[in-house]
Amino acid sequence: MEKNKLDYNKLFKEILSSFFTKKEISSFQKLIFVKKPVKKSSSLSKLNKNQIDLNIGAESDIQRQIDLLITFASEKLNQTKYLSLLQHLGQYCITVGEINSAAYIFDIVISKSKSKKSPAETRASAMDSLAEIYRRKAEWDNSFNYAKKALAIYKKSNNKKGQGVCLNLIGTIYGELGNFKKAKEYLTKSLETVSGTRDTDLLGRVQINLGIVNSILGYNEDALSYLNRALVNYQKLSNQKRIAEIQHNIGMTHASINKHETAMKHFNRSIATSMKIGYLPNIGISYLGKSFTFAKQEDYAMAEAFADKAMQICHMVDDKLSIADAYKIKGMIQRDLKNYGNAENFLNTSLRINRELGNKLNEAESAYELGVFYKNRGNKNKSKSNLNSALKYYKTLKAETKIREIKSQIASL
Repeated sequence: MEKNKLDYNKLFKEILSSFFTKKEISSFQKLIFVKKPVKKSSSLSKLNKNQIDLNIGAESDIQRQIDLLITFASEKLNQTKYLSLLQHLGQYCITVGEINSAAYIFDIVISKSKSKKSPAETRASAMDSLAEIYRRKAEWDNSFNYAKKALAIYKKSNNKKGQGVCLNLIGTIYGELGNFKKAKEYLTKSLETVSGTRDTDLLGRVQINLGIVNSILGYNEDALSYLNRALVNYQKLSNQKRIAEIQHNIGMTHASINKHETAMKHFNRSIATSMKIGYLPNIGISYLGKSFTFAKQEDYAMAEAFADKAMQICHMVDDKLSIADAYKIKGMIQRDLKNYGNAENFLNTSLRINRELGNKLNEAESAYELGVFYKNRGNKNKSKSNLNSALKYYKTLKAETKIREIKSQIASL
């Protein structure tokens, strides 16, 4: 594998080998690798050449491979195996950042599993996957809708694992909306539900989310306790995707308490693991973590470079929340560099996107940074307005450290 190039093909080949014979794989590969004409067309004028050579970004065959495989599989596999392949393919698409393709695939699963021959839980599994996709896209109503539909199916069949998955998802959505009381309520229900299932993977997922919630609330020891327990569970399972996510969240917890070197160590571990498995969304957020940490260390060149690369990745995988976070960090960098026009624009853009997405925590974070910006510019009214807006939200969280910090800023106006 080339340096810094993600090995998507390895993941794709693993799916092929799980469902097809060597002969069938060979047949499928002939569909993918169609030879291009060797002889140049006489009509390839300079104008046509320039148009064909237009640089529109990195070339990707992922979507074409997915389209061809769905058709190929529908002709070769029975209904049960076909739906199972689609589930695996949908998860693959999530991992490599093809979020819209993943949603398309899980819609197919839901449609194809409506017959009495297919278990209702196949449909429920696709629904909870769609709930996760819409959560990542910050389409909260769609996410809630699919999670609750799946939960109803799992309750009907008394499937504790499925219920735990959905309760965990609903808790996560509430967390991203900034309602941490509801988040803890659902995550705790999920933990209680899955504790007796002996499902190490699901238990680890809930522990990760409880770690994140506790980190946001400032309970850093509890956060690291949950995250480290989850790390042990996933190391037992050799689940590199989850290990990468945990390393990122441990990094964020350390970054929040200014343990910069420790934070960087965990971000680098997260990125290295993500690169091995082609986990593009996690690379994007870990780049943001590094950007934030470099900014705190006043290494603005590196902070800017990682913020720009993170934004590029987050646009590719349609991670709107992280795009808003990237604008916030870029605004903080430009504020510290005294590029005030850019700083104000970036911070206001972050605030606008978070308001549109309904993310109260991120909105408060952006409002706080804007408050500091306007304070530095001598605009007391705008500074006080933004700081009070942030303070109001943090009071609902009872986040005492942040409340003291904001009150100190207001007092010094």
